[in-house]
Amino acid sequence: MQEEINATYLPHGAPPYITYQNGGSCTYFTTGATTDGMFTLYQLGHGRQPSGPAPHFHRSLPLGGSRGAS
Repeated sequence: MQEEINATYLPHGAPPYITYQNGGSCTYFTTGATTDGMFTLYQLGHGRQPSGPAPHFHRSLPLGGSRGAS
């Protein structure tokens, strides 16, 4: 059995996928479209004025658009 090798190179300093007016940004490393809906991995960048929580990650998110679901 041969494993599939599939990767996309994202060079250091590559521009973000989205840049917001306040200077924040979002860079996608992989999306649900490339993982058969299993997960999306992205990095949010802040503008000059940091806001929101400290750097962190989510182990899981609610599915189906439910807010506050356990």
